[in-house]
Amino acid sequence: MLGSLSNNTIWAKVMAKFGRRLTAQNYSDLLSCQSVGEAALYLKNNTDYSSILDEVKNTDVHRGRLEELLHRRQFEDFSSLCAFEFAGQSFFYKIIIRRNEIEQLLHCLRLLSFGREDEYLFRLPTFFANHTQINLIGLAKCKSFDEILTVLADTEYAAMLKKYKPQDGQPLDFTGIETTLNTYLYDTIFSLIKENTHGTARRELIELYSMEAELENVLRIVRLKKGFSLSPQFIRSCLISHWLYITPKLLDDMLAAESADEVLRIFQKSKYGKKMPQDKDYLYYEQRFQQILFQKAIHMLHFSVNPSSIFAAYSIFSRIELHNIINIIEGIRYQLSQDQIREMLILENS
Repeated sequence: MLGSLSNNTIWAKVMAKFGRRLTAQNYSDLLSCQSVGEAALYLKNNTDYSSILDEVKNTDVHRGRLEELLHRRQFEDFSSLCAFEFAGQSFFYKIIIRRNEIEQLLHCLRLLSFGREDEYLFRLPTFFANHTQINLIGLAKCKSFDEILTVLADTEYAAMLKKYKPQDGQPLDFTGIETTLNTYLYDTIFSLIKENTHGTARRELIELYSMEAELENVLRIVRLKKGFSLSPQFIRSCLISHWLYITPKLLDDMLAAESADEVLRIFQKSKYGKKMPQDKDYLYYEQRFQQILFQKAIHMLHFSVNPSSIFAAYSIFSRIELHNIINIIEGIRYQLSQDQIREMLILENS
């Protein structure tokens, strides 16, 4: 449990960090940048990301290095907050570690499935190496699924992944792996919440993370309906078993839908529906889903009185803000227009 002194400290620190978030003007200025280096300098000189970008002296900065620094800043940000949890009961730290480990495994396995495993070394988050049970350097050297299993032998992930070892000539079942790892993540999250919280805080945390898992489920249904002819039973097997507002009837209807657009029309009948813009052709639906979660996190930051809930809401807000920055960097890199990049962003009051 969190002690009262620790509670007050966490609340104050989280709200101070939230108060230093990117403003509408910051986003407008970033969208006006003409190069990745110019965006990096802007972040260094005008935002709370300045401390981690000290090595950026001019516009000659590699995009990959910039993104690693930004991810490092977020990880250190979360870790510093977790240090104030009472009596070392850092259950949020455990959640952060598990989420990052699974992100790294999925990134490595995705590259392996595309035959681009050598690229993982260049995107490896060196700052995370001392916080994880996974040998990231060893993972970066892997050229096959068997080698990955060997590197993971002393972790719980080896047993989860072993059943997905592909037969000779068969593709890697990445969808199955993603489902298994994400199910483990959310099972861990809800178990830690129930062990470490109670009352209103527990209810708020379960609602927030259930919403995150549920929206991810619907997003997965939409993706699997796009360009694939898959049975409802198969798609159901690819979902995380945590639900909040989607009723069994709505889920059955979405699984039976003939197209991704039909899934989205059915989704709009749910409690989330009024929060979804009525996009005629459902462009940027992924951003619309994230917008729902984003606004929930902001609401919780403003109105919750539970420090654990505020921490969780801030972690979601911060991850989405970082996603926005990376989308801007990628958009600038590929010379997209400001309007095109803006459509990919998840902003307050959008």
